[in-house]
Amino acid sequence: MPTAIKSQAKFHSEQKPLIAELFETIKYDGHTIWETGVLQKFPAPLRKRFTKTFESDGSPKGSIYNDGKLVESLKGVYGLSLLRGLADDLGLSYNGNVFGRGTEARNISSVLEEWLK
Repeated sequence: MPTAIKSQAKFHSEQKPLIAELFETIKYDGHTIWETGVLQKFPAPLRKRFTKTFESDGSPKGSIYNDGKLVESLKGVYGLSLLRGLADDLGLSYNGNVFGRGTEARNISSVLEEWLK
């Protein structure tokens, strides 16, 4: 993959104002599947990297709801993957060896907040 295209698929420090705006929407949330528009201001390769189709599995933790209704599948951007991607792409260290998505999301969000200052 050419360097120019590869770099468009990653977050980088030159995007700090856009990252700050994105972070205001997603911070501390490791559970939500966001609408794909949450990444609309970023390059298409980066949007594609994080956009997936998620399927309900019928279990209490694996079922997906949209507006309170169970759905079979939903196309979107998973919050925890997005937070991990932000931290990893920006070279930020965080404690990911924890129990629970919420705890991991809080740990990542804390280091992202510091980076944004």
